[in-house]
Amino acid sequence: MRRIYLVDDDESLLRTLGRLLRIEGFEVVPFESPRSFLQALGQTTAGCVIADLKMPEMTGIEMYEAMERTGCSLPMIFLTGNARGSSRSHRRRIQDSGSHSAGQFGERGIPAQV
Repeated sequence: MRRIYLVDDDESLLRTLGRLLRIEGFEVVPFESPRSFLQALGQTTAGCVIADLKMPEMTGIEMYEAMERTGCSLPMIFLTGNARGSSRSHRRRIQDSGSHSAGQFGERGIPAQV
Protein backbone atom coordinates (compact mmCIF):
# COMPACT_ATOMS: atom_id res chain seq x y z
CA MET A 1 0.00 0.00 0.00
CA ARG A 2 1.25 3.51 -0.80
CA ARG A 3 1.88 5.59 2.32
CA ILE A 4 1.38 9.33 2.80
CA TYR A 5 2.54 11.22 5.87
CA LEU A 6 0.10 14.09 6.26
CA VAL A 7 1.29 17.06 8.38
CA ASP A 8 -1.06 19.96 9.15
CA ASP A 9 -2.09 21.91 12.23
CA ASP A 10 -5.72 22.00 11.02
CA GLU A 11 -7.48 18.93 12.45
CA SER A 12 -10.42 19.17 10.05
CA LEU A 13 -8.09 19.22 7.05
CA LEU A 14 -6.19 16.21 8.42
CA ARG A 15 -9.46 14.34 8.82
CA THR A 16 -10.96 15.34 5.46
CA LEU A 17 -7.86 14.98 3.29
CA GLY A 18 -6.93 11.79 5.12
CA ARG A 19 -10.36 10.32 4.34
CA LEU A 20 -10.09 11.27 0.65
CA LEU A 21 -6.61 9.78 0.34
CA ARG A 22 -7.73 6.54 2.01
CA ILE A 23 -10.63 6.27 -0.45
CA GLU A 24 -8.03 6.51 -3.22
CA GLY A 25 -6.13 3.58 -1.72
CA PHE A 26 -3.38 5.36 0.23
CA GLU A 27 -2.33 4.51 3.76
CA VAL A 28 -2.41 7.84 5.63
CA VAL A 29 -0.32 8.58 8.71
CA PRO A 30 -1.49 11.95 10.14
CA PHE A 31 0.55 14.36 12.28
CA GLU A 32 -0.84 17.52 13.89
CA SER A 33 2.52 19.30 13.96
CA PRO A 34 5.89 19.30 12.22
CA ARG A 35 7.60 18.47 15.51
CA SER A 36 5.52 15.32 16.04
CA PHE A 37 6.35 14.22 12.49
CA LEU A 38 10.06 14.92 12.95
CA GLN A 39 10.07 12.96 16.22
CA ALA A 40 8.63 9.95 14.37
CA LEU A 41 10.91 10.41 11.36
CA GLY A 42 13.23 7.55 12.30
CA GLN A 43 10.26 5.17 12.13
CA THR A 44 9.11 6.29 8.68
CA THR A 45 9.40 4.08 5.66
CA ALA A 46 8.90 4.72 1.97
CA GLY A 47 6.14 7.11 1.04
CA CYS A 48 5.48 10.78 0.53
CA VAL A 49 4.97 13.76 2.84
CA ILE A 50 2.13 16.23 2.30
CA ALA A 51 2.50 19.26 4.56
CA ASP A 52 0.97 22.65 5.05
CA LEU A 53 3.33 25.43 4.07
CA LYS A 54 2.31 27.70 6.96
CA MET A 55 2.03 26.23 10.44
CA PRO A 56 2.47 28.05 13.78
CA GLU A 57 5.55 26.35 15.20
CA MET A 58 7.48 25.69 12.01
CA THR A 59 6.82 26.20 8.30
CA GLY A 60 6.61 23.29 5.91
CA ILE A 61 9.88 24.44 4.37
CA GLU A 62 11.62 24.51 7.75
CA MET A 63 10.31 20.99 8.36
CA TYR A 64 11.66 19.88 4.97
CA GLU A 65 15.06 21.41 5.78
CA ALA A 66 15.08 19.53 9.12
CA MET A 67 14.26 16.32 7.22
CA GLU A 68 17.17 16.94 4.85
CA ARG A 69 19.57 17.43 7.78
CA THR A 70 18.68 13.91 9.00
CA GLY A 71 19.26 12.44 5.54
CA CYS A 72 15.57 11.81 4.90
CA SER A 73 14.76 11.86 1.20
CA LEU A 74 10.99 11.36 1.23
CA PRO A 75 9.33 13.36 -1.56
CA MET A 76 7.37 16.36 -0.34
CA ILE A 77 4.19 18.09 -1.48
CA PHE A 78 3.37 21.48 0.05
CA LEU A 79 -0.19 22.70 0.57
CA THR A 80 -1.23 26.25 1.22
CA GLY A 81 -4.53 28.04 1.51
CA ASN A 82 -3.01 31.15 -0.01
CA ALA A 83 -0.59 30.43 -2.87
CA ARG A 84 -0.67 34.06 -4.00
CA GLY A 85 0.28 35.18 -0.52
CA SER A 86 3.31 32.92 -0.39
CA SER A 87 6.49 34.87 -0.62
CA ARG A 88 8.82 34.60 -3.60
CA SER A 89 11.50 33.21 -1.31
CA HIS A 90 9.13 30.39 -0.20
CA ARG A 91 8.32 29.56 -3.82
CA ARG A 92 12.02 29.62 -4.79
CA ARG A 93 12.96 27.36 -1.87
CA ILE A 94 10.23 24.89 -2.88
CA GLN A 95 11.42 24.86 -6.49
CA ASP A 96 15.07 24.52 -5.46
CA SER A 97 14.24 21.55 -3.23
CA GLY A 98 12.67 19.59 -6.08
CA SER A 99 9.46 19.35 -4.07
CA HIS A 100 5.97 19.76 -5.48
CA SER A 101 3.72 22.64 -4.61
CA ALA A 102 -0.05 22.33 -4.72
CA GLY A 103 -0.14 24.52 -7.83
CA GLN A 104 1.94 21.94 -9.66
CA PHE A 105 -0.55 19.07 -9.37
CA GLY A 106 -2.19 19.90 -12.69
CA GLU A 107 1.14 20.31 -14.42
CA ARG A 108 3.20 17.48 -12.98
CA GLY A 109 0.79 15.17 -11.17
CA ILE A 110 1.51 13.36 -7.92
CA PRO A 111 5.14 12.25 -7.69
CA ALA A 112 5.80 8.78 -9.06
CA GLN A 113 7.52 7.79 -5.80
CA VAL A 114 4.20 7.80 -3.94
